[in-house]
Amino acid sequence: MKERVILLLLALSISLFFLDQYVITQEPEMKNRTSMSAKQADTGIEVGQKAPDFRLKTSKGEIISLSSLKGKNILINFWASWCPPCKAEMPHIQEFYDNYKNQNIAVLSVNLTHLDRDEQTVQEFIKRNHLTFPVVYDTRGEVDEVYQANTIPTSYIIDQNGIIQHRIVGPVSTDRLEKIFSALPK
Repeated sequence: MKERVILLLLALSISLFFLDQYVITQEPEMKNRTSMSAKQADTGIEVGQKAPDFRLKTSKGEIISLSSLKGKNILINFWASWCPPCKAEMPHIQEFYDNYKNQNIAVLSVNLTHLDRDEQTVQEFIKRNHLTFPVVYDTRGEVDEVYQANTIPTSYIIDQNGIIQHRIVGPVSTDRLEKIFSALPK
């Protein structure tokens, strides 16, 4: 029984990865979107809305807020250490971060700690996978509730004005992130 569950989760992870790679490759043209300033947009979690601000702590106790990253194009990724598709996408997010961390791009990884075992498990996962991008801990699920990351992984792409440009449910790849971010204003 345990083997069947593992195989089912593996099949789901692979399916989501291929769905991300080959089926959901046509993103809406950024040029055709109506330009909207952060002041004009309502706050919410839909594409075209201003992303809700939040403040969460890292493992070292540093507080990072979404608003502190304003002026950068941002990838926010919601995940848990036990989630197979989350595990599958982490090398892609790390590669993307390594390639673009010195540009006008930020990666903010939100661990859904309230769904994970504990912070120690998450820290071990980060170390084991050599993750160097910022990871913050949603220990009470408050940010998860606002962003409705009901299926994980879920990622949001936010432009330098704080406007949500994409919501991606399922794992991301380096290539897909590069395509999306290359279409955003620098």
